[in-house]
Amino acid sequence: MQQLPVIDIHGKTVKEANLILRQNLKSFHDQGFLEVTIIHGHGTGVLKDYVRSFLNQLYYVKNMTSSNNDGATVAHF
Repeated sequence: MQQLPVIDIHGKTVKEANLILRQNLKSFHDQGFLEVTIIHGHGTGVLKDYVRSFLNQLYYVKNMTSSNNDGATVAHF
């Protein structure tokens, strides 16, 4: 059984997070994964807001759900 992918960006800046997401999300989608968990942490909410806004712009992300008491977002392809 294939492990579901996780992208951990908590503690990163928005600029760093953007690069990491761009490098990984499409790749996971193209590999046939149905979802990916993005750990952004709680913090000030800046990363969470950025991640969800970014995911809303991607044609291959069908929807997203909150996870880990809102410290992570699951993107569903």
